[in-house]
Order: sequence, then C-alpha cells, then structure tokens
Amino acid sequence: MGSVISRKRGDKTYAYYVYYNNDGRRIEEYCGAETDPESKRKLLQVEMDETETQIAGLNAKLADLKARLDETSAAPLPHRGAGHKKTK
Repeated sequence: MGSVISRKRGDKTYAYYVYYNNDGRRIEEYCGAETDPESKRKLLQVEMDETETQIAGLNAKLADLKARLDETSAAPLPHRGAGHKKTK
C-alpha cells in the first residue's frame, strides 16, 4: 500500500503516489499539479495499478507456498527407530 505526498515547487504543489514495489524499491509516481482534477484521477489509477500488482505478487507467493506444502505432504513419513512396536 502506498500513500500520496505533496511537493511544493515554486508557487505550485505537485502530487506523487509513493509505494514500495515487490522488489522492495521505493517508487515515486508523479501525478501532476495537486489542484488539477486529472491529477486526482491519475493518483487513483496509479494506486489501483499498484494494488493489482501487489495482488498478483501475493497470489504467486500463495501458489508457491501451496505447492511447497503439497510437496511436504507427499513426502514419506520418517523411519520409526528401534524400540518402537507396531500395534495391531
């Protein structure tokens, strides 16, 4: 999840959407002048795109964890050591 920040340059204030990508790098996406309605639309679009990217990354991680769990479940049980008696 990211956040919106404002930066003042001269007499204008500009909006940026800031987030960390799946590699852990900080990304600052410029969206335009803070008072521009199109900038507000771009902020929402950038946030939506980043959220979709995060969901895709989490879904890939979830699939990997499920596959690893399935591999672990399919592994044979450890050998029972000496002294362990079978029950009928």
